[in-house]
Amino acid sequence: MATFGDLIADGRLQSNLLTSVQRAAIALVAGVAIGVALALLSGLTRLGEAIVDGPVQIKRAIPTLALIPLAIIWFGIGEEMKIIMIALSVFVPVYINTHAALRGVDARYVELAESVGLSRAQFVRKVALPGALPGFSSGCGSP
Repeated sequence: MATFGDLIADGRLQSNLLTSVQRAAIALVAGVAIGVALALLSGLTRLGEAIVDGPVQIKRAIPTLALIPLAIIWFGIGEEMKIIMIALSVFVPVYINTHAALRGVDARYVELAESVGLSRAQFVRKVALPGALPGFSSGCGSP
């Protein structure tokens, strides 16, 4: 308890806590953005699925903790490595669940979008993203 008081008194605890929160926030935003972008790419195009889905499934099978020694060798022990490892941990469940939800969008909605003449961007904005929202939410809440 004395150490806790000392850390608060000299400001190191607050400083280190702020650094950790910043690191986690940056990695969270990066992991979610990359996960959603790659899920859209692989969930909406066959070429994207052929290129992206295989490596992501391989990464899914490898525990993130097993990659830490390689990440230290590749990126050093600085902030970049820590952010990359946290972002990888966030990216995989977001990608997996969003991709599955995109693949599960009801075919009737896809046909309706085609029949009313939605452009690709309108289809993504008005059909694909709302249809993938439950999967995305699951991915964000997965441990």
